[in-house]
Amino acid sequence: MSSDDLDYKADKSGEENLSAIQFTKRISGLLTICIDGIKKMVDSEDPFFSKLNELKSVLEKVKPELDSSSGKAFKLFFEKKIEDEKLIKNEKKELREMVVSLGNTIKEFAVFSGGVDSNLTEHIDKMRQSEVTNDILEIKDQIISEANKIKEETQSLKVELDKYKEKTSELTKRLEQTEAEALIDSLTGVYNRNAYDSEIVRFIKEFERYKHPFAIVVLDIDHFKKVNDTYGHAKGDEILKIVASVVKSTIRDTDKVFRYGGEEFVIWMHKMETNTAIQASDKIRRMIEAKNLDFIEKGFIITASLGITCVKESDTTKSVFNRADKALYKAKKNGRNQVSFEK
Repeated sequence: MSSDDLDYKADKSGEENLSAIQFTKRISGLLTICIDGIKKMVDSEDPFFSKLNELKSVLEKVKPELDSSSGKAFKLFFEKKIEDEKLIKNEKKELREMVVSLGNTIKEFAVFSGGVDSNLTEHIDKMRQSEVTNDILEIKDQIISEANKIKEETQSLKVELDKYKEKTSELTKRLEQTEAEALIDSLTGVYNRNAYDSEIVRFIKEFERYKHPFAIVVLDIDHFKKVNDTYGHAKGDEILKIVASVVKSTIRDTDKVFRYGGEEFVIWMHKMETNTAIQASDKIRRMIEAKNLDFIEKGFIITASLGITCVKESDTTKSVFNRADKALYKAKKNGRNQVSFEK
């Protein structure tokens, strides 16, 4: 939900006012850029790929504008996303090939009967097919376990194992670091939307199993579009970083903050009951309001609205977020710079 959904009124004069045709071309341009970015991440044999082409053909009829500042930002996003995916994929392939080579080396030195050899062959075959990092690492450990059964048969094998252990350990660290970085918002340094989508599934499952309560808080910076329009996107970026920093320094180490999109953040408060969550959220609101941003304009302050809900039985990832988002809507509607709770 945009921070200006409730009170935005289009300016009828000045360069900021777009004609209907210009607006259509700009929106079509943004959609075209998104489609091109998505196509690069979709297999050309996938039926969805042809649907994207059909949609792009429709958009091209209005001669979309592709060189707006927003369009360039979209292009940069997809370029970074594709590079991250390529890097992770290549490092997985390198790790997989390294472990397959390790397994073949062990087989060459094996002196046991067919039992160990057949186990190794099975693990190596699984490794060649594996695409999930955790599976690759688990199979690697299984191969090492098989090697431990025969390592005393030859000193040569020990030398080889030590060499591969060092190489695979280094590659594992690189892969884990790459995947971790792909979950961080590059501007604010907090977790990104992908991280939230993954973590909320885990949060719900843990609640179902252990019944530990938690709160979801959706935070939206008030009048952020007006800030961007008045002071520029560079100043807007500084505000995003400041708000993220305030939230990180205010919540507990056990809590997490995610940049959900634009000026909207989601905060997960672990083992938090309703009253405590409301108090904690209001503290965040007050800490943001207390920031005197003189570098933007003397006496300038920024405020935020927060919507809260607590997880309950039968909740899904969608239902718990929707309640928090509904609470945020009420906070906006009632005047902003406040905390609202939804049962």
